[in-house]
Amino acid sequence: MVRYTSRFKYEDVSANKTEGSSWFYNCLSYSHLGSMLSAALRMLADLWLFKLPQIWYGLRLHKLFRITAKANWLWRSTWYLAVVMTCAWFGYQLWEYFPKQYFAMMPEWMLLTTARVVAAMVLSIVIFTPLGVWIGMNPRLVKFFQPIIQILAAIPPNIFYPLIAAFIAVYHQDLGWWAIPMIMIGTQWYVLFNVIAGVTAIPSQITEVSETFGLRSFKWWRYYMLPAIFPYIVTGIISAAGGAWNSAIAAEVIQWGPPRSVLPGWALLFQS
Repeated sequence: MVRYTSRFKYEDVSANKTEGSSWFYNCLSYSHLGSMLSAALRMLADLWLFKLPQIWYGLRLHKLFRITAKANWLWRSTWYLAVVMTCAWFGYQLWEYFPKQYFAMMPEWMLLTTARVVAAMVLSIVIFTPLGVWIGMNPRLVKFFQPIIQILAAIPPNIFYPLIAAFIAVYHQDLGWWAIPMIMIGTQWYVLFNVIAGVTAIPSQITEVSETFGLRSFKWWRYYMLPAIFPYIVTGIISAAGGAWNSAIAAEVIQWGPPRSVLPGWALLFQS
């Protein structure tokens, strides 16, 4: 997929970057299976975009929808009523489940967990944005690292937690500081491969302009690289936020045998 999307990159000058390749993409392109899949997808697209609309209007089904469209207010009201009633029911169930005696401590625990999540995300951005730029500027490194990073991003971070838990238990470390690197395991990959994608998507003419003006060091980052990849950094932050919150609950609780270490935060509430 990464190799296929390179054809949609906007370039109006000759690019100096070497186009990436993929053995899997090449096998599909030149194999009979790839040809059959391509033909099947073309037939499906033709059926969906052209054949079905002709059948639809040939059977005059659009007139049926014109009639039902007059009752849109009824369907809309029914839908909103169902949504409100469902939310009210689940809210009541949550209220009955929630331990009322911890209301006073909830703001403090929420702030502690939020601080750990923010710290993990900031460190991920500071560390892996330059690393992603370094990889993205070299097509060979992109070819080697990008599939690995995407596979690692798909692995649940909880898989790595037993290794960290064993280290903390054996060497008697404090979980308080180790919770942040554990949360970073669920955030760093999203930042990294989004930054790599942003660097590889930069049109070559913008790179040539930056070289023409002789941008170096801080000015190179401020006026060229960071503005060019900023949308991808934001995308990585949004993706990493979900992973950070999922990792935070598990990172705040470590149990290796009978000993258990629980940090003040949302995990302490769930353990209660």
